[in-house]
Amino acid sequence: MKFRKAYDDRGAAAIFIASSLFLLAGFVALSIDIGAGTDERRQDQTGADSAALGGSLELVIYSGTGNPMQGAVDKIDALVEANLGRSVPESAWNACTDPGALFYPVMSTPMFGVTTNESDCISLSQNRNTLRVRLPTQPVDTTFGQVIGASAIAVSAFAEAARNTENGGASGAFPTGVLDGTPPGTELCVKTGSGSQPSESCAGPSTGDFGLFHPYFYESVNGDPTSICDNTHSTQAMGRAIADGVDHYFSISPVPDTDPAFTPYINGYWCAAIPGPPFPNQVDAASGFQESDVTVGLIKGTSDGYQWPSLQDYDGRLTRGPYAYADPSMRVRLFEDKFAAGDWYTIDNRPLWDYIDDVSTLLPSSCEAARAYPEHPGSPALVYEALAWTKTCLLDADTEQIFTSDIGLSPRLAGVPLYWEDTKNSSNACVLGDPDKCYTIQDFVPIFIEGLWVPWGQGFVCDPATLDRMLFTPGDSDDVCVHHPGMTGDIDVKPPGAEKVDSVTGLLLRCTQLPTDVCAVIEQLGGPRDLTGKYDLQLTR
Repeated sequence: MKFRKAYDDRGAAAIFIASSLFLLAGFVALSIDIGAGTDERRQDQTGADSAALGGSLELVIYSGTGNPMQGAVDKIDALVEANLGRSVPESAWNACTDPGALFYPVMSTPMFGVTTNESDCISLSQNRNTLRVRLPTQPVDTTFGQVIGASAIAVSAFAEAARNTENGGASGAFPTGVLDGTPPGTELCVKTGSGSQPSESCAGPSTGDFGLFHPYFYESVNGDPTSICDNTHSTQAMGRAIADGVDHYFSISPVPDTDPAFTPYINGYWCAAIPGPPFPNQVDAASGFQESDVTVGLIKGTSDGYQWPSLQDYDGRLTRGPYAYADPSMRVRLFEDKFAAGDWYTIDNRPLWDYIDDVSTLLPSSCEAARAYPEHPGSPALVYEALAWTKTCLLDADTEQIFTSDIGLSPRLAGVPLYWEDTKNSSNACVLGDPDKCYTIQDFVPIFIEGLWVPWGQGFVCDPATLDRMLFTPGDSDDVCVHHPGMTGDIDVKPPGAEKVDSVTGLLLRCTQLPTDVCAVIEQLGGPRDLTGKYDLQLTR
């Protein structure tokens, strides 16, 4: 009986092993095919990362003519194919969909004007600062997986790249501009347009408004959706632009009259339907702006909800940075109304001459003379002496680097458009097809925010020993208190109606006078240009 039982069990092990081998073969096949899919996924991710970074860089340094977005799309396509080692047909891009696409998918955004590789798998954030690339899905054929009915594995990848704008004060375009041919060291005035007394608007209306432009925010200003494309004062977009810079990027252009391929992109145009053209290269001028814009943007901010209920409170531009709290400091006290106690605001007080490199022995003598003054000379007269030498230094050292890298930390440093036009336009409104009414951007240049002008209202305290108290006719309404960095003390503004900073002046610099990394932050505001500086692009997803 034992012999017969053993004989009956023979062959059972063989059947079990054979069944197990089939199952093991399935696992091996699955692992091999998954490995192939993983390898393809790795290549796709590398391609997506490279394309997002390269496409963003192309938007910054765009070297072609015509449409910057088309140039970025072409660059993305080339980088994807180079990393994958194969061609990705245009039909694959056109059919690609991305459920996580950013605010502006290329295919669904006609204003981008892209005619090849139109795809919702290439998209931009609302302020055009972040670029997202999702690769068209690639089927990876299986070898062993077909045994179990899996003939292909679908593979894709995506990446997002953003430009870092958190370096110093030049995070976005300051809402003003400079006419072509203006030499460095020129002290330019942005005026409110509301002043009639000689003290207002930098000591006279004739010296004012050197090219202010309407900012047109493309994203919600402080959580208020009605602010999108609203360049009026109702949402104080101008104040926010003075504080943080405009929230979208621009492109720079050749001389329109000499380049038949030039396409005008007016800042804010098409705003009735969607937030403006992709990378505007033309702006219109504003006739002036309100004192509250200057006061809120440079000093007050909206931390107390003064302008509107805020979801994203911000500080005034000059109250930021490492030099805003140094001794001796400069304070301004602003009143909301005649019944409220005023708030004190300490502002940045490091003057431009204090950033001049004291190591170099090759600087012009005017730069050495300016640098010899202390950070806070002690009287308005000495501050004006140092400022005069600084202006001469900027002119003498037109193309030389004269400043140290810490100037990039100053909230007074800002980037503004340099226009091709060398005279004022005939109209404030920029009209498509009428170049005489538009300013065309040829580059972005740095300015250093210099003087603050506070006109006499019902009275203020301005110490003549430390600040400049201009007395045109003592006691009249045209007296003014002026602060330049380097002056110390307090301006205590009294209500009612005297809580506003009327005007601000700025010194024009050259990008060549700044360290390369600082200059690159300003140059990022527009393109095209050569890749000569540092462009801070980061993968964010």
